[in-house]
Parts: sequence; C-alpha cells; structure tokens
Amino acid sequence: MLVNLAELCSSVLREYEIASQSAENTAGAFKPQESGTIRLVRTACKAFEKHGSEQAGRMVDFDEFAKSKGIQRLPLASFRGNRFNILFFDAAGDYHLAPIMREYCAFAARNKLIDAVAQDLQTSAYLTGCRALGIIGKLLTAPLWRSLATASPFSDAIRVYTEVARSWSRPFVSPSLSAGVNNEVKTSEFRLITAPAKGAALP
Repeated sequence: MLVNLAELCSSVLREYEIASQSAENTAGAFKPQESGTIRLVRTACKAFEKHGSEQAGRMVDFDEFAKSKGIQRLPLASFRGNRFNILFFDAAGDYHLAPIMREYCAFAARNKLIDAVAQDLQTSAYLTGCRALGIIGKLLTAPLWRSLATASPFSDAIRVYTEVARSWSRPFVSPSLSAGVNNEVKTSEFRLITAPAKGAALP
C-alpha cells in the first residue's frame, strides 16, 4: 500500500496534467512518462536541497537567500534513496517554498537545472499537484508511518491500516467531508489516521 502510493500518485498526476495541457517538456530535466509535478519535486531538491547536485545545484546560495526571507531551515530532504513518504514531504516543502524559489530563480546564475525548475514553477497544475501530495503527506503518510513505527504486535499494524482505509473511504465519496468552505482541510475528519498506535503518544 505505502510503497506503491507514490507511483500511483505519479500516474494520476500525469493524467491530470495531460488533461489540463500542462505536460510540456522543460529544459533538459524531462524523463519519459514522469509527471511534471514529480519532475518539479525531483529537480527542486536537486537544485536546492543540501544533498543536491554538486555540479548544477545552488544549495548554499539558496539556503542563504531563504534565511534572508525568514526561512531558517529548508523543509526539504534528499529525494534519492529515502523512505517511502519522502515524495510527499518534499512536495509540501516545494509548495511552501515556491514563491521564494521563483524569486531566487529570477536572478540566480542559470543552467539547465535552474531553468527547468524556474519553468515548472510557472505551471499552476504542477503546484496544485505539490499541494495535493503535501496534504496526503500531512494527513496520511507521515502519521501512518509514525503509527506503524510504534505498532506492536503485528495486529496493531493491521488495525492502523484498517482505520486508514475506513477513514479515507469517505472523502472520495463526499469531497465536502475533506474541505471546508474555504478549501481548508478538516483534520477532525481524519481523526482515525492521526490516532497513534495503542500505547503510543501523539506525534
């Protein structure tokens, strides 16, 4: 379930982007069948996350620029070889940092990587995808990972999975359950997801 979730989201996003006519290629950062949203997450981390590309990245410069804007610690993690929910964590970080990234790219020394990030940041469908992935991370993958990490014995892990499946069956039937009048997520509707495993403290 968890391992395949990122792949499933990528496939769905790709279809959405094609339908919204936002799946154009960018400057040298395109992988066949990769959604633009996933590409943005990947290339932004490669450009700005502290373990990014030594050749093309602008990690130090961007970190200093972000600090000048009040961001003391970048909400990004290495996109390579990390745990299953890193896509969702980094997508949330990209959405949060998008205005600062755009501002930085406007004056930064350019190369193909920075050009690709700058172009994708102008595509609203990709930012919408990052926001959606970030919400999934906030409400599902991160709490679920914490719950499973403390689930013992195995029956507790099964209970967590069952509660997640039961909770998430409702928003897809009635989207109004997951968003208020101002598109604010109602976290109370996902109380089963964020509930800790038996005997565990709230994260």
